[in-house]
Amino acid sequence: DEQMKALEAARGSKFDELFLTYMIQHHRGAVLMVHSLFGSPGAGQDESIFKFAGDVEADQGTELKRMLAYSSLNHVSYCLLALFAVSHATGTPLRTHEASTAALSGAILQIFNHGLSAAALFACVGVLESRRPGPPVTLADLGGIRATAPRFTLLCGFALFSSLGLPGLNGFVGEFLVFRGVFGLVPWAAATACLGLLITALFLLTFWQRVFHGPRRVDFSDITRMESAPLVPLVVLMILLGLAPGLLTALINPLVTTWAGHLTPP
Repeated sequence: DEQMKALEAARGSKFDELFLTYMIQHHRGAVLMVHSLFGSPGAGQDESIFKFAGDVEADQGTELKRMLAYSSLNHVSYCLLALFAVSHATGTPLRTHEASTAALSGAILQIFNHGLSAAALFACVGVLESRRPGPPVTLADLGGIRATAPRFTLLCGFALFSSLGLPGLNGFVGEFLVFRGVFGLVPWAAATACLGLLITALFLLTFWQRVFHGPRRVDFSDITRMESAPLVPLVVLMILLGLAPGLLTALINPLVTTWAGHLTPP
């Protein structure tokens, strides 16, 4: 009741701050309540209560992986967007061969680059979970990790901003080509799909801010050499293909150009 009154009285940025704080508190409270129930002998015998508690644990405990899965779904949708645009424009003389080539090249690059960033991000979640044995790790459990784990923060930051499509990293190239091609084929679809960029930014920047910044809630040791072994090659490829995307486009352009030639009339 006091929290609701405080929210009603708050305005502007103060409201946002209080709302986020209270949401984190209630999130953590739900997880702790369920863990306390499962840890008490003889508790949770009622079938409906046990099912509800299990649903709460599953829902709250998979938050990090769910956020990454949503961003992955958004990336895959760019590939579908490119295929839709090319299919929609097939056989239309007014549509350019160049736009079809760009869209198809972007879709292939997006598939490859998404594999790099998604693998790295899920590996980072694995590191987070390895530091918190027991219940699945949630956003409410984390914070301020960059202060004690700078190497892990650096590697995870590259993976996250690659997934976000930051220029200079591999994720940008595929997205740019997809939108460049789709704008030339189906402008309204490209304009609508731009909302996906904002949604992806919301998910991933929330992950970045709440896990690596803010007050430190847990003692978190930095990443070991064994744990960094799968991450370092992925990050190197993200940087390399972001700065020199021609290494991949030179391989796929002949094929894509042939495809586009069959799709559009001479």
